[in-house]
Amino acid sequence: MQGNLTRVTDLTAEIRRRLGPLGKQAEVARRAQFIQVDVRDAKSRLLADDLAQMQARLTQEKADESALIERREEIEKALGEARARLAALEQAAAEATPALTRANDTYYRLSALRERLRNLESLAQERLRMLGTHTDAAPPTDLVDLDEQPGPCA
Repeated sequence: MQGNLTRVTDLTAEIRRRLGPLGKQAEVARRAQFIQVDVRDAKSRLLADDLAQMQARLTQEKADESALIERREEIEKALGEARARLAALEQAAAEATPALTRANDTYYRLSALRERLRNLESLAQERLRMLGTHTDAAPPTDLVDLDEQPGPCA
């Protein structure tokens, strides 16, 4: 019985000797478990924060997209109005082209007539100078003056 008692005492001493490190290991395991829980909670909070930020960003992107769509519709409407004005102006230009052509033709005919009258005036002045006929009146400057002036034969 003494042998058994010695054996139990030895076993108890061995268990106590091992119990210290096992207690430390158990404490470390408990702390590790708490740390794992804290890490899991921190990851969950970070993921929740990321989710909230992404949802806010998504909401902002949707609002921006809506604003861009609205702006595009306004621009397309303005473009349509500008095209309609352009078509109306092109139509008006097409309708005014014959009148412009007539006005240009009239301008060129009148310019040619003016040039002929200037040439005629120069020729008449040259003839007067060559004839030696000088009148006291100033030479006529336009057609009305020509009609009012007495001719060289008068």
